[in-house]
Amino acid sequence: IRLSLVGSEMCIRDRDVPELPAGEVIWVKRAEPPHPVSLIRLYNLVMAPVPLLRSVPNPGGTDALDNEHRRLESLAAQGVPVPRVVAQGAQWIAISDAGTEPLQARLDRLKAQGDESGVLDVWTLGLHAIADAHARGAYLSQCFARNMVMGTDDRVHFIDFEEDPGDVMTVPQAQVRDWALYVHSTAFFLSDLRPAAQAMAAAIASASSEVRESLILSLIHISEPTRLRR
Repeated sequence: IRLSLVGSEMCIRDRDVPELPAGEVIWVKRAEPPHPVSLIRLYNLVMAPVPLLRSVPNPGGTDALDNEHRRLESLAAQGVPVPRVVAQGAQWIAISDAGTEPLQARLDRLKAQGDESGVLDVWTLGLHAIADAHARGAYLSQCFARNMVMGTDDRVHFIDFEEDPGDVMTVPQAQVRDWALYVHSTAFFLSDLRPAAQAMAAAIASASSEVRESLILSLIHISEPTRLRR
């Protein structure tokens, strides 16, 4: 087993982790304090025109790990591709490896190669993954391209669930937030907006009218000069 630690070093005893197949990689996240209040306030100030993009409260510490555990199991039960929970200790949680490459890294590489067609294909793959999760009645969390990982099964897997948008908004609002965060984090990669808009329209076609209408308003604000890439 190869352990990849997220955060500072820690001690994990062999008996804390169940027996796994040889060569399997698991990720260990330790309890961390929440982000500084000043940083969250600054981000929320910038995102004031798009309320659904404002930061969702992250409790930090063991509460955040409990959120991650609960949400991973809930999403897995809905059929959404997410890492499985391997074990959890008092100050850490161990999860399976989600995949080979974050979507953002793949988009970065294709963009650097000047492969506009490849960028659009990968970007559209992300759209389909979000649409599939929503069709199952689910919503995600920090739905940035960096938190979407290409799995060995050629599916997009979602990671990072320390915060739960469902604590402060409805499911349709959380789904709009997923779409808006994805576009917000990937618009930089798109050179030709026409095929991207067509792909987006096709992806949200099965969403409720509430989601579609709210998303359009959010995207209008995102397209303004105040947009930041996170």
